[in-house]
Amino acid sequence: MECVGFLCLLLCGFLHMINSETLHVSQTEGRIAVLHCGRLTNGKVTWSRDTNGQRVDILTTHNGQTTKHITDPDRRYSSGANLALTIYRVSQSDAGRYDCSGATVELSVTEETLHQTEKEGNTVALKCGRLTKGPVTWSRDTNGQRVDILTTHNGETTKHIADPDRRYGSQADLALIIVRVSQSDAGRYDCSGATVELSVTSGTGQPSTTPTAQRRTTKATETATATESSSGGTTRETLHQTEKEGNTVALKCGRLTKGPVTWSRDTNGQRVDILTTHNGQTTKHITDPDRRYGSRKDPVLIIYGVSQSDAGRYDCSGATVELSVTEGKCESLYSLQ
Repeated sequence: MECVGFLCLLLCGFLHMINSETLHVSQTEGRIAVLHCGRLTNGKVTWSRDTNGQRVDILTTHNGQTTKHITDPDRRYSSGANLALTIYRVSQSDAGRYDCSGATVELSVTEETLHQTEKEGNTVALKCGRLTKGPVTWSRDTNGQRVDILTTHNGETTKHIADPDRRYGSQADLALIIVRVSQSDAGRYDCSGATVELSVTSGTGQPSTTPTAQRRTTKATETATATESSSGGTTRETLHQTEKEGNTVALKCGRLTKGPVTWSRDTNGQRVDILTTHNGQTTKHITDPDRRYGSRKDPVLIIYGVSQSDAGRYDCSGATVELSVTEGKCESLYSLQ
């Protein structure tokens, strides 16, 4: 009888261990986290989270049908036939303890660190990891203190610092744009999806290297030539720039640093004006519903989400730029591989 009781005690302890199984999952910010409900693969399961000591139900899944118990406007939470809880675009705020009928999952979220090098005086675009929609707040580490720079949401930007020279900006792709970058801009920048370590070189520094998620660094292809007039003098500077499809490109107006400047494009042999920039104010001459074109005070022409159709000849008061757009494995400016 005592032996039977002992065996029952062992069995109960074993079942308790199964039911209280704790799994540990680690994922990088901006990616997809998949939390499995222990060894369970069928049945009815409710996923919940421990929030400030309170259990908050997230969703219930049964036979491939999911019922959510929280508001989820961005559709970040889902589940399927395998009962796993899927969290899209995971962030630091998602870290913590999750429970289901078969297990407890401790989720850890690590920062994605990008390393980017830019030449002094250029325009740099810092990407917020894999995030493509906001709201996102960009901040900088200054003397150990976090200083918010701006918040961007749906193409609207709110600045949190004084910016009389209009050096900081952002657009729909959530990138932080810094115009006329200097040595003092070097350092650590944070957003909701990544940490970017920016290095700024001067003089003989390599121009416009690509930010990478601790994988590889590529260099932009940007060359300049001068055309000669019949009298032997230099008439116009022609720049040649290559960019990878989908990236953000900044076309410089030669050596000009102030306007007014009108950017135009050669289309089927016709000059089509795109925009005019003067003292940081931009006037567009074409319809731009997706807000793909922009400029800043320096005055570069910025094209977001560049495509093959953007390749061609661009003109401004100071230069002609021949833009080539490649796909696949090219070396490019501002790209995130």
